[in-house]
Amino acid sequence: MINQLRKTALKAILLGVLAFTPTGLMAQSENTLSKNTVVEEKGYRFTLNEASRLKIDLKDPIKYSGAPVFFYVNLENAKWLEAIDTSNTIANFPGAVFTKVSDTKLEVKLTNSLNSSIYSIPLLTELTGGEAKVSVDGGGTEISSTPLTVFAVTSDQKPIVSTGDVTAVRDEGVVANIKIDEIIKGALVNSSKAADRTITLTLLNPNYEFENDKPVIQTSGGFYNMTTKAVNDTGSGTYDISQITTGYGKVSATQADKAVLHIYLPEKTNVTAPGRLNITELTVKAKTKELQSGKIEIKVSGPSVEEKIVTVAQIKDYSISVVNKLSSPVAIKMGSKGTIDFSIKENVVESMLEGKTVQVTLDKGYFAADKNAGISDLSIKNIKLNKGDITKQLSVSAIQKDGYLTGFSFDVPKSIDEDELNEIQFEGVTVYAPSNASGNVKLLVNIAGIKEAGAATVASIKEVTEMTLEPIRLKVGVKDQKGGRLVITETDKDMIQAGIIELEIEAESG
Repeated sequence: MINQLRKTALKAILLGVLAFTPTGLMAQSENTLSKNTVVEEKGYRFTLNEASRLKIDLKDPIKYSGAPVFFYVNLENAKWLEAIDTSNTIANFPGAVFTKVSDTKLEVKLTNSLNSSIYSIPLLTELTGGEAKVSVDGGGTEISSTPLTVFAVTSDQKPIVSTGDVTAVRDEGVVANIKIDEIIKGALVNSSKAADRTITLTLLNPNYEFENDKPVIQTSGGFYNMTTKAVNDTGSGTYDISQITTGYGKVSATQADKAVLHIYLPEKTNVTAPGRLNITELTVKAKTKELQSGKIEIKVSGPSVEEKIVTVAQIKDYSISVVNKLSSPVAIKMGSKGTIDFSIKENVVESMLEGKTVQVTLDKGYFAADKNAGISDLSIKNIKLNKGDITKQLSVSAIQKDGYLTGFSFDVPKSIDEDELNEIQFEGVTVYAPSNASGNVKLLVNIAGIKEAGAATVASIKEVTEMTLEPIRLKVGVKDQKGGRLVITETDKDMIQAGIIELEIEAESG
């Protein structure tokens, strides 16, 4: 009985397969789109040059026998333009007749034979909202039926605003880049109205203003060939519209508002891709010396841009950081020496100004082995300012404590860049570990005018030995007693070198 059921089931499966197998085997065409999905606004009408094409790779020829062959191209969330009816001469589909059956259905009539090749139909459509999709109904021909495939997406989103890394400023400095990205190509530049093509940057911190009206604007995507020129807005509403221009806002006809910066974009109706603006070198300066820590914000606005308030800088006190340039603190045993690399970096522009005195000291250990050592005993392989060698230009002086060389000082060199974050790097600096100190060694840097010293752990002093003691039990009134035990153990291999170990007992009566 079970075997009979199996035979019946197998017979049914075979019949089902045969029912869907054509009597004359033929290869299906491969239907693809010539472009990736594009984003446009609702109501957008594609031209012949920019429309995606439905590509039909015909694997088997179509043989015309006197009766026309029909297949259909259907749309969802889009509608065919009237122009598709007359596009047979430009559609790379020889002898085809296109008929718009409805807004969403296109009939393609073939009245001649076609060889195996790639043919295409331009999607001359208007977007009606949502995801625009296209499908093919092969109508039993050599052309495959394919399901709905997205070829465009409609959006009403305005260009979006973002920023680069937030910077630190005090009296003045460069703030974070501001980036503006189109979602729909031409959204920022295709309007004939100048006001629609204006982007406004407004400083919201009342203690600051823009230092100049000439930021650098980098363009890419659909804006790749636009250039920038700074101009002052005359208030008349007219300016050079052949390129990107910038200018301050106006308090009055004769007075500029340096907290407001306008960016005027040229009119462009032929952009082929979404554009990007990267606004760089935006410099701000303080209008007062009484500044509190906080943030600097800019409001980005305009008729064609997504209005957004962005944080572009943090207001900080002048400060520096000390960085150990080695992978870890160098290990030095008591009474020995090691070599360190470190750098002094500005956290805020102008923390290190020409002529300011910089003091570099160790909290334990020395820069020379012997007492009463001078600056000539200081060993530094080289000194660099922003990767440029200044070893011979930098004059250093000794800092001594208890007769030992515990540090050195120097004046910030003239070659310091007051518009950038600077770094002074010291390489191959020799430090010595005394025999009576252990633990981490910190390097401290103090600069005139900066409240807090910079610090970094640059070395660790390791004890040479460990000692354990078993005390003697002394009897009252008995002389020359022996006993007790002192064990001296190396903390690591080869820590004890040839020499003299001194044991000392405190002076006591008796």
